[in-house]
Parts: sequence; structure tokens; C-alpha cells
Amino acid sequence: MNKEPMVSVIVPIYNVEKYLKRCIDSILNQTYKNLEIILVDDGSPDKCPQICDEYAKSDKRIKVIHKQNAGVSAARNDGLAIAQGDLIGFVDSDDFIHPSMYEEMVNYLVSQDCDLVSCGFSEFSDDDNNCDIDLISYRKETLKRNAAIKKSFEKNIKFIKYVWNLLIKAEVAKSVKFDCSLTYGEDTKYAYEVIMKTMYVGFIYAPLYNYFKNENGAASLADSKKLAECLFLFYDIYLSVCAIRDKAAKKEAYLFFLRMFSHYVFLIDKIHIKKLRGLIFKNIFGILRSPDIYWKEKILIILKLF
Repeated sequence: MNKEPMVSVIVPIYNVEKYLKRCIDSILNQTYKNLEIILVDDGSPDKCPQICDEYAKSDKRIKVIHKQNAGVSAARNDGLAIAQGDLIGFVDSDDFIHPSMYEEMVNYLVSQDCDLVSCGFSEFSDDDNNCDIDLISYRKETLKRNAAIKKSFEKNIKFIKYVWNLLIKAEVAKSVKFDCSLTYGEDTKYAYEVIMKTMYVGFIYAPLYNYFKNENGAASLADSKKLAECLFLFYDIYLSVCAIRDKAAKKEAYLFFLRMFSHYVFLIDKIHIKKLRGLIFKNIFGILRSPDIYWKEKILIILKLF
């Protein structure tokens, strides 16, 4: 890879006029300058299309796609299709990033020869958008794929479950498409399909990405059907992890699915919960027989089903 690889940053945009300039400015102001910035206007009904075109006139690194509304997955796929960079990153249009985010991630990816690097993130609201952090105080580590998958499922870990805090080698990123049939969790599915194709994964624990916690956003408005869809998705990811035949990763993936199940179970209507409970009960004997899960954990898992 080149000493200074080009990073393609894909930004799907829809109805975020209030936040878009903050997002784009945070990318333009990166200390790492070898960027290709792809703004995908997903048929936004506000002034976002005009804002995108104005920025494209002021900086030659910016490319704009105007398209009919088809959802965030289709928008990201369209961005991937034209991306020319050696590395691919994603930024959501109501978020913003630390000035050194891509410099830190590129340098670590190149120095460690990783296929993917994930950074930490912090949540903020309109009244709290300070991203001043001491980068020196945060650690970094590189793991082989199976160990990285295991870590991504552990409690209080904020890595891999999203795409906007990832930097991915282009050949890996382009080998996977976002699932346009999903209305919830599409980024998580993509992230895990990508990590399955890696050899080494880097973790930067500094919160370089700033996630806007929008109370009116899609995640906040998730209904019963979307929550059920999310759990089916995590169960499919668990099955994918089983295929790599790593006991530790399989255990963490299953425990993560069950934590999600116990968290969402009371929010999902009877129609969807019946099928979800069926998935769990179907696997109770597998849990009990599993040598990878201690007996105390087995009891807690089964108690969470009721």
C-alpha cells in the first residue's frame, strides 16, 4: 500500500440540513489530507442537495451523487461503487469526527498491516459537542480476526457493531454490499460480513468519532418489528461466527445475542416474540451441552428466557 493511501469517505445524506455543514467541515478539516469525500444525497427534501453542490465547488476532493430516495444502505452502496480510495470510511451526516481521526487510523492500519481499524466513539447532543481528547492516554492493539470478533461481542465494547467508526481496506470493503432489505441493523450486518474477510484488525480506544444521539432518529423510533428484525440479524451473525469454528468467539457471540434478547423481549409484540422464543428454546440443549459456557452462565441464560 502507498505510504499515504487515499481514504474515500462516504456520507449518506437525507434530511439533515441542520447538521450537514458541521459534518462536512469536520471531514474537510482533517489533519490527514489525502481524502476523497463522497456525498450521497439520497433524495433529501430539504436544502441538503444545494449544500452538497456548494461544498463540491469549493473543494475538488468532494464528489456528489444525487439520487432518488432509496435508504441509507443503497446510498452507501452507491458511494462504494464510485470510491477510488485505497481505504474506505463512512460518516453519518448528523455526526462529526475528531480532527485527527483519519490520520490516527491510517497510520495505525499501515504500521500494523491491518485490513480494518476500528476506533472508539462518544455520544453527544446539540448542547454537548466538544471533542477535545488526549490521544496519548488511549491504548491501541492489533488482534487476529477470531480474537477481534470475540472482543467485539464483549460487554461495554463499542467496536465493529457499526460502520462509521471503521476504516477498511478498499478490496475488503467493496467485497461486501449493504443489505437494502433491512430497515434496522444494516450497518451491523455489513460490519460483521467485512470482519469475516479480514486477517488482522486494529483497535484504537480513543473516542475519535462523535455520534449524535438524535432523539428523533431511526434508532430512537425503532418499533417492535425493527427490534425483532435486529434480533434475527444478531442470531444470523451468531451462526456466521459458528462457521469459523472458534469456541471463544462463538461463546461471546451467543451470550451477546442472549443479552440483546433479554433487553428487547419486553418491547416486542407477541407475533414476533413467538418466533424469537422458538429460536432460543431450540438451542437450550445446545447451551447445556456446550463445554464453552460455565454452568452458572447456563442457568442465567435459561432464566432470561422467562
